[in-house]
Amino acid sequence: MSKDKSLLLSETLRERVYARNAEIVADNAKKAQQSQWNLVIQGETEISKSLKLNWQKLQALATNRVRTTDPLDILHSNEIFDFYGVPVSALLQQFVVADHVINIT
Repeated sequence: MSKDKSLLLSETLRERVYARNAEIVADNAKKAQQSQWNLVIQGETEISKSLKLNWQKLQALATNRVRTTDPLDILHSNEIFDFYGVPVSALLQQFVVADHVINIT
């Protein structure tokens, strides 16, 4: 193979790599935007407004530590995972259910 042809192939490969990297970066940026979510709780409250919690607010409420196995991970069935969660009661305190409400689902 001639030196010119080898350089041309190297340049073509480099361009493909750059293009693929740009696609990966764009996909990751899109996924990052999608992962920014809010938990919205709606219903009959004392102030008649929804409760909206972003990830940071939800993390601040997550004070209950749970150590458990992951039942869906059969390859590591004995591995213990540390989770922090939010009790439903803590969400209900934030939500302030109206006095006349008798059922919460």
